[in-house]
Amino acid sequence: MAVAHGLKALELPTTLKVEFLATSSLVEAVLSSLLAPLDNDPDNCLCVSLDAEWNISRKIGVSIIQIAPHSETNTVYIIPVGFHLISDHSKAKTFL
Repeated sequence: MAVAHGLKALELPTTLKVEFLATSSLVEAVLSSLLAPLDNDPDNCLCVSLDAEWNISRKIGVSIIQIAPHSETNTVYIIPVGFHLISDHSKAKTFL
């Protein structure tokens, strides 16, 4: 697609690690580990880059949240928001 617009395709670093947090327990574990230093030292801070995306066919509601902690420079966490709202996770493939 980039070439069609006269642009160079985006090349991601080979060291980039994308983690898909598919369950609420994984989200809790990862976010708890990111927040732990704040509990240990009140002078600590947490810096993240945050992005939210939604399916263009949806009028409202976020589909996924992407978090890139600055403390983990080569990691991006993907949280499928709608996925956690479904009680039957076998239906998640059609939802996402």
